[in-house]
Amino acid sequence: GPRFTPTGVPTPSGGIKVGDLVQVVGTGVNGLNLRAGPARGQSVNLLALESEVFRVEEGPRDADGFRWWRVVDLRDPARGGWAVENYLAVVQGN
Repeated sequence: GPRFTPTGVPTPSGGIKVGDLVQVVGTGVNGLNLRAGPARGQSVNLLALESEVFRVEEGPRDADGFRWWRVVDLRDPARGGWAVENYLAVVQGN
């Protein structure tokens, strides 16, 4: 299979799967809205900050032209929601 070196550096999205650890990337100071459901019209559960790490629990779902994954905080499973894949990168070596 494909080999990777555990560097801790995020890789481009596209290889996300349930169980992965993902980092919020590319949001700058704005952060990333984690929503109650996989659509832009859903209410926001949480504002995730740039470089925060979450575990992927569910997905993908395609809606509103985006691919969505449900992610949760490793330390507090109550913190989580549906996030757009464009702003998630898999954390290697975990």
